Amino acid sequence: MIIMIIYMGQMTPETSRMVNTLSGNPIPFLIPILFTFFLIKRNPIKWDNPNLLKILIIFSVWSFAVIIKFADLSTQFFSYLFFIFYSLIISFIHIKVFKKNIFGLYEDIVVLFSKVSLFLWIVSILLPNLAINFFHLFPETAFGNNFIYIYNWMDPEKGQYYGELARNAGFSWEPGRYAIILCLAIFINLLRNGIRFKLNNNIIYLLLSLITTQSTTGYMITILLYLIFYINKKKSPTTILKIIFIIVPIIIGIMQQDFMLEKIKDRADINSANESFLEIESYYSKNQDLEKHISLDRFQSIYFEWKNFLNDPILGYSTDFTKSLFAKTYISNYSLTGGVIKIFSQFGLFMGLFLYYLLFRSSSIISKQFKSNKSMTFAICIIASSISYPIFGIPIYTTFWLYNFFYK
Repeated sequence: MIIMIIYMGQMTPETSRMVNTLSGNPIPFLIPILFTFFLIKRNPIKWDNPNLLKILIIFSVWSFAVIIKFADLSTQFFSYLFFIFYSLIISFIHIKVFKKNIFGLYEDIVVLFSKVSLFLWIVSILLPNLAINFFHLFPETAFGNNFIYIYNWMDPEKGQYYGELARNAGFSWEPGRYAIILCLAIFINLLRNGIRFKLNNNIIYLLLSLITTQSTTGYMITILLYLIFYINKKKSPTTILKIIFIIVPIIIGIMQQDFMLEKIKDRADINSANESFLEIESYYSKNQDLEKHISLDRFQSIYFEWKNFLNDPILGYSTDFTKSLFAKTYISNYSLTGGVIKIFSQFGLFMGLFLYYLLFRSSSIISKQFKSNKSMTFAICIIASSISYPIFGIPIYTTFWLYNFFYK
């Protein structure tokens, strides 16, 4: 499970091999498969599961349809489709082996990594020169340096700083992705313990780690989770007073932070952002001098994914982004983030509705198993996270997404 969560962080191209193409170094691709084999060798499971067969057939029919649609029999296209089935099988195995224990296991492992990241982040803040000399000994990542796959140190010259303070990316490629990994663990802790800080050290480490990410998405999701768990159905006078005089001021205080205000303001004006993108993209497409890869902002991505969906509403453009309208229209240096609309633009309307139905069913059964009346909170957490990052298809996320379907 530790290996699977490290790969979930996707800090490097090697740890992104569970959602990438089959080409490249085979060792990083085989490592999680090998450990999964040991897992089922130690914990045998029954494979004659009707729901596993159903979902494999459903995705097989969809895959066959998109192959016919695009008339693409290339190895690369097949590799994109392969990773869907790969994620489904991995999810099935982990649910059958760990069952309900998978939630506590995930939380404990993420807490372990958060302790490591907090320690190394504090050291790098207090001793910046030492940190620069030390971490530069390790391989480079997009924004920093990879310290044995458990911590991604943010290089001051590569961004991911607000003022003089570095953001904490944990074991992920950037702080925002690490933040939503933490948010899932925070949700699980709330589900298991409710809002409790006494004798609950896990939530302290998780929240401290989240604060150091300085992630707008992470903060907003956590605020939403606490509000959902805090407001009970009865809405007693005491609860209402606490919301007015305690919770609301805290939220306002968080929202008043400079990096929160700047990011929200910058992303709110979608029209200006799109106009700026179109101007820049037009220039670079003519001059062909854009070297780096750029991911568009979450709200822009939602806009363009909606355009992708309208272009391929029935089957979608598949998990091969080059088949999308956006990729065919603009130069390849640009890509789209986020997964709320991406589910529909990739898989089409009917498969998209099916996948979201499974998500809401899992959300309901997860709450029931932990005797919680917050039946849709898990789905809300996942959907809010996927505004900024793709979720479905990442094996661990897919495991929770399909929990109800495979748990039965």
